[in-house]
Amino acid sequence: MARIIFDEAEILKAVLTGERHAAIAKRIGCARSRVSQIARKHGYDSLAAYDARRAQAREEKAGKAPPPPVSKAPPKVDACPVDVPPWAVSAGLTIDYRDDAREFGDDYAARRCRKLLADLRQQQALDARLGRAA
Repeated sequence: MARIIFDEAEILKAVLTGERHAAIAKRIGCARSRVSQIARKHGYDSLAAYDARRAQAREEKAGKAPPPPVSKAPPKVDACPVDVPPWAVSAGLTIDYRDDAREFGDDYAARRCRKLLADLRQQQALDARLGRAA
């Protein structure tokens, strides 16, 4: 059986234009690995070419993506609105209640602020008994 000699210049030209090795092999009538061998023999690095194609595809995709929407509304300072009960406001525990309500919920905030209020009243009673100014 006679050995088939392929036109290496034609194969290399097709490889350099970006045609896939499998398509070249099918058109010429040889194995894909033979196309790869010929390309490597002439200094073609298919891995570097693949990386370059992927980088170009990523750049094109990034260029086509719409820009992120720009919010025209000013950022809210109080992102989580909390209704502070009147007893907490009158006791001066507004900030404590809001902070706890944001972090742990209204029930926890109410329990903690009632405890703070009880501690404050206990301290005031102790100061009154000892005759200290509060």
